[in-house]
Order: sequence, then C-alpha cells, then structure tokens
Amino acid sequence: MPERQRIQVINAEEVQGKDSWVKIKAMTVEQFNRKQAVSRGVQGLKPDAENYEARVTELDVESNALMAECVLEWNWVDDDGNPLPQPAGNPEVFKTLTMAELMFLAQYLDGTTSQKKERLKRSEKR
Repeated sequence: MPERQRIQVINAEEVQGKDSWVKIKAMTVEQFNRKQAVSRGVQGLKPDAENYEARVTELDVESNALMAECVLEWNWVDDDGNPLPQPAGNPEVFKTLTMAELMFLAQYLDGTTSQKKERLKRSEKR
C-alpha cells in the first residue's frame, strides 16, 4: 500500500548536540510558493526604502508562520539546557533560534534537499 513520505525525523546533532532530532513535514506546493514569495521579497528589499522596517517585519512573520506549519516536533534546548517550546503552530519560537539552527531547518523544509545528513531509521522515529 502506498504511503506518502512527507514527514522526516532528522538527526540534528550538528546544531543541537548528541541525540537531538527534529521532525519536519515537507512543504506543499502552496507552502513552497509562499516561501519563494518571501525569498523574492527579501531579495528585493532596499535598506533605504521608506517601508523597509515594516516590510522586513511582514516577511519575518510570514517566514516564521511557514516554519511553524512544517517543523512539527523536536527535542531542542536553549543555551541553559531548558527544552524549547514545541514548534508546530508556534511561530514565535523560531525567533529564539540561532542562525545555524535556522539554516539547518531551512535546508530540509522544501523537501528537495538531498539527504546529506543522516536521517534516523524508521525504527528510531519518535
């Protein structure tokens, strides 16, 4: 029986240390198109534009909302070792990530990145 392979549990030791993982749902075409629109918006921004700050804020909100739709679960912690709030439906939590953590997530979100990182085996999925 076919089973859609949209959800991945990814080893996140690169950014969060031993035994860390993140569960990500690949974007739909609609979500990918929204992501591309955000990317185009960021690239087209000129720092001296009149509405620069407002537009940056809008794009940041949209980007975090998309991530909150696709990043489902993790066992990540903050600098003090306290568990981060779960990401699904929680766009605010992405503001607390480091750039390395954010870029790590971004490489998996559209589902087109070849698996350079070792995915957890099906039996290890949380």
